Amino acid sequence: MTDRRESIEIGQEESGETPATSSRRFARLVESPAARRVALPRLVAAAAVSIGLVWLAATGVRSLVGWVAARPDQQLAFSKIELIPPPEPWIVGGRARILEQVRADSKLPETLPLLELDLKALRNDFRRCPWVKDVTRVERSYRALTVHLLYRKPVAVVVLEKHLADGNAYVIDEEGVPLPPKDIDGKFKDLRFQVVGISGPLIEIRGVLAATVSRFGVPWKIRDESGSMVDDPRVLGAARLAEFLQRQPRTTPNGRKAPEFVAIWLSGEPVSTFMLRDADDNWVDWGEPPGSEKPGEPSAEARWRMLLDWVDRHGPLDARSPNHLRFTRTEAELVRRGPPPRKPPGHR
Repeated sequence: MTDRRESIEIGQEESGETPATSSRRFARLVESPAARRVALPRLVAAAAVSIGLVWLAATGVRSLVGWVAARPDQQLAFSKIELIPPPEPWIVGGRARILEQVRADSKLPETLPLLELDLKALRNDFRRCPWVKDVTRVERSYRALTVHLLYRKPVAVVVLEKHLADGNAYVIDEEGVPLPPKDIDGKFKDLRFQVVGISGPLIEIRGVLAATVSRFGVPWKIRDESGSMVDDPRVLGAARLAEFLQRQPRTTPNGRKAPEFVAIWLSGEPVSTFMLRDADDNWVDWGEPPGSEKPGEPSAEARWRMLLDWVDRHGPLDARSPNHLRFTRTEAELVRRGPPPRKPPGHR
């Protein structure tokens, strides 16, 4: 105890301060209540001034942006929007047609303020165009606006067995989306529909029974048991198969001519009973559409290889009704004197 007391006294003497001196110095550092009452209004006033300056600055920035946005060099004619890549050759009117269709459907003005333009809303406006599959990017720069698009490509013609008042043939893309007929640069040649920019005639999809047709730009619909309109899995599956066949090579590995299919026939209810008819009236029981194969079943690519291998080994198909070619898990085989493929009324 004595040692501790001595050490404290020695420390105080060395610093030259007494306890009373230290207390007075600490007191000077603590504001009195009166001082705090005087400082509080000053702090409030300073805060008010700061808020006012921030508001004035923000108002000034908004005014400046509005002034810049209203300048003539920041106005862009809708018709000057750049589309990347340019529209495909099968779209009549090309870029001008796409832009006018988007502007009219979205009720947008002919001139756009670049700085104040809602790019997200503009992207949605383009996505509603029947010819637009997706919008990948919208870019805005000085006096320019660029929209990057993926376009829909015709792959097949749905031929309705029940004719409608406005026609019975509708061009669709690989997602089963009907495309505006007036915008398609194509014509019938030798009873088959040929589209500009596509190497071969479009495949027909037959066996579709419909009283109405989905609106353009929306996947083909069918009415379910509850009366609701839902995507038609048979038409959508046939569209995928048509797109697959459209991009296959025209020759076999040994240089023989590959079968040229002209029609996909849909049977009754099951989706997995697609029949193909080629230009020589041969029939192939294809099975499931690409991507819908059952576990253990060969893929679309494997079936196509089996088909070409058959042609290389046996020559042209000899599978006219009631015969047809079908696929096992390892090869194609010819079925003779089997039941004929279903041919809905109107077969030609």
